[in-house]
Amino acid sequence: MTPWDLAERFVDDDVGASAPRPTGRPLLCLSDIHGDRAALEAVLDAARHLQIEGIVAAGDHCLGGPDPFGVWQRLLQLGATMVRGASDLALGTVHAGDVRPQSAREEARLLTFLRTQEALGEIVCRKLAELPVTAVVSLADTSGVMVMHGSPNDDLRGLLDDEHLADEVACVAEDVLVVGATHRGFERRVAKLLVINAGSVGRSPTRLQNARSAHAVLVQPFSDGVVRAYGRDVPVSAAAVRRAG
Repeated sequence: MTPWDLAERFVDDDVGASAPRPTGRPLLCLSDIHGDRAALEAVLDAARHLQIEGIVAAGDHCLGGPDPFGVWQRLLQLGATMVRGASDLALGTVHAGDVRPQSAREEARLLTFLRTQEALGEIVCRKLAELPVTAVVSLADTSGVMVMHGSPNDDLRGLLDDEHLADEVACVAEDVLVVGATHRGFERRVAKLLVINAGSVGRSPTRLQNARSAHAVLVQPFSDGVVRAYGRDVPVSAAAVRRAG
């Protein structure tokens, strides 16, 4: 059982008192929503039974989806801790005259970019660009969680679960690192550091029964001093699409 499955506990009573128990509420980790309000609502529905410690969003919040302004408003309403992704910076700093598309694909991407800028408006685009590159939040056991979009060595480059990971995260002093950018989630321990790629809410590559999904991660401290992460691919239901519409 995981925190996605139980409202107050996820260690079954039959396991016994010696099993590690949660020592605080779970933290909901999101990334790469990309303007997809329906996918965001699907994740929130999946976690609605939980009393969470908070929400962190690791960048690329608004570009590309059908409701970028709705995503921005919802994240503000939720009180999410947001950091800046590459597209967030671009929305507030790049202007149409600065770009010369070299292909039909680049032209289509530029049109999406301009539509997103228009939907958000100048003030919100500027606020996205001014979001911090990193943020640190604490869990109930005082474990520190650093949130950023990409690699600690280069935030514009995605962090991969490969042979270079230990070198990439060697400078992180917190207990947990949450990143995004690559749209592919993973959890891995590097010495005492728990490294989490929160995947993508709006552009997850995983399909569930031929339907698209949204990926998110819950992070929670335990009585044995270990912080554990639980990722989930959540189906984006027709009901979530209607609520977002």
